[in-house]
Amino acid sequence: MLQIAKEGTSCYLPNLVAVVTSQYEGEENMMAASWYSQVSAHPLRFGVAISKERYTYSLVKQSGAFAINFLPYSHSHWIKISGTISKRDQDKLTSQSIDLISGEKTGVPILAQSFLAYECRVHQMIPCGDHDWFVGDIITTYWQPDCFNEYGSVNLNHLHYPLHLGGFHFLNLKQVNQLKSD
Repeated sequence: MLQIAKEGTSCYLPNLVAVVTSQYEGEENMMAASWYSQVSAHPLRFGVAISKERYTYSLVKQSGAFAINFLPYSHSHWIKISGTISKRDQDKLTSQSIDLISGEKTGVPILAQSFLAYECRVHQMIPCGDHDWFVGDIITTYWQPDCFNEYGSVNLNHLHYPLHLGGFHFLNLKQVNQLKSD
């Protein structure tokens, strides 16, 4: 039965964690982000919440650019690293030997192993409490076409999709059951 939770309760739902990459004046970084969404189709825009305490925050704010990268299950350890190690303590990108592509229009790093990545130019920043919501114009889309079907949906016959369950736990989603219509 549905009940009212204690005030301040927030529950976590499994999702695909994105990796935000950024750069400014030669400094590059990546961080994990669970709070993101496409926010407009015309113009094509994507939003992500970044804490003001994160190293990435100042890089995005100063450069006016970021990338959203989606990695397959085989690289979920990079999602973990990007969410648990601060650039202040260790350079995650070089210590992990991650292959990078320089963004075509902004130079922001793109994770070459991503099945989908958006290079974004900041359109708007909205204060939202302990995080700010960065809305970016998607200026370049990078993808592995065989990871998607003809409708643009993820092709789970080819891609093993990592759903984050919380902490260091990931589910390897690799099968879809189609619901029958009534």
